[in-house]
Amino acid sequence: MHTRTRILSRSVLVLLLGVSLTSVAADQATDRQAIESAAQQWTRAFNARDTAALAALTTEDVLVLDGGKNPIDNPALASHVWVVASSLTQGEIKTSGRELVITGDTAWRVGTVAYKRSDGAWHKGQTLEIWRRTRAGWKLHRQMSSHLMEHTLRPPPSEPLLGTPTN
Repeated sequence: MHTRTRILSRSVLVLLLGVSLTSVAADQATDRQAIESAAQQWTRAFNARDTAALAALTTEDVLVLDGGKNPIDNPALASHVWVVASSLTQGEIKTSGRELVITGDTAWRVGTVAYKRSDGAWHKGQTLEIWRRTRAGWKLHRQMSSHLMEHTLRPPPSEPLLGTPTN
């Protein structure tokens, strides 16, 4: 009798663990889909130069790092800088995720970014993002990109510099 109880207890434990692990896997899949969707929403907002949408996709304490520039640490400023960068990329970037790791309410995403310069040539870079789960869903919390807003987007000498007379 004691052996049957032990076997039954172990069977119930295995069943509960199996259900729990299946639930975690389902939650991971849902979170992955939500983060990738938010990342693509960010790309569309960037290309559309939509500051309100960009700010809505970030946490209140967002931090944006890019090359040698000073860190940007608020949603309004980050949105403004992204819109300026969008105008330099002719409003056309393409992004894709390569790796996504989710741990509780935090996720990090490694991706690629490609953008077009005024000469029509495509340039490629990388991005590292940290996403945070909020009551409103997954939001961009930290972003580090390779030269998306950096000096490499400055026009070559044959192109006019913004705000500089051409005569």
